[in-house]
Amino acid sequence: MEKSESIKELAIALNKVQATLQAAKKGSENPFFHSKYADLLAVWDACRDTLTLNGLAVTQIADIDSEGRGVLETVLMHTSGEWIKGRLPLTTAKNDPQGQGSAITYARRYSLSAIIGLCTEGDDDAEGAMNRGSGKGEVVAEEHWCAIHKTPFFKKGKMKAYAHPIKDEFGEDTGEWCNESKENITKPEIEQSAIDMDWLKESLEELQWADVGKWLKGKYRNAKGTTVKAIVGSLTREQQEEFVKQVQDRLAIHRNEP
Repeated sequence: MEKSESIKELAIALNKVQATLQAAKKGSENPFFHSKYADLLAVWDACRDTLTLNGLAVTQIADIDSEGRGVLETVLMHTSGEWIKGRLPLTTAKNDPQGQGSAITYARRYSLSAIIGLCTEGDDDAEGAMNRGSGKGEVVAEEHWCAIHKTPFFKKGKMKAYAHPIKDEFGEDTGEWCNESKENITKPEIEQSAIDMDWLKESLEELQWADVGKWLKGKYRNAKGTTVKAIVGSLTREQQEEFVKQVQDRLAIHRNEP
């Protein structure tokens, strides 16, 4: 962290801000992990007014460091001229405009929350991708993986064995359960996807493409799974790249681009 020579006035103002901050509301849904999280707009809505009332402002700029790596610089400024700032590396799964945009949005959300001390309502938008359970007593291990539904088994509460709920192609619970057995258990293979999942999530939301899972299964015979993430993961790299092109084409039409 870097700061101005003095941050006395800034510290007083930030203390007042933090005394009134409320947790950012979770309003966006991650369709791949079926969890809700507070998006960038929700984080700004939770802090904008109180920052302004106390003479504070935030600016966030995407930049390149001395080694040529992308970084996001977040600066918290006070009307007295005092400031503090920090930098967060921008990590992209795919080096294209969509991947870079997703990385910047993700970094802005977490950097803004961190620099002012804002919390969100149990946000697990990043944790969901780590395959460590939901944080509600579930025990998940790599070897407890359902080969049929492409999802981990878990065990919690009074459950006597590993199992998982069966979901439909839109990720909704069917009310049925799949129990772990010798026939349906396997260790998941870890393979790098050709798709930036953050970009895909945002793109599908923009397109409102609700039946994308059904479309993928109709186009590719090997497409399996009950969620979009699982279905995409079952595709070959060539199929994933073809699917990305399909999404990009639909976005261009949606945005009236040439």
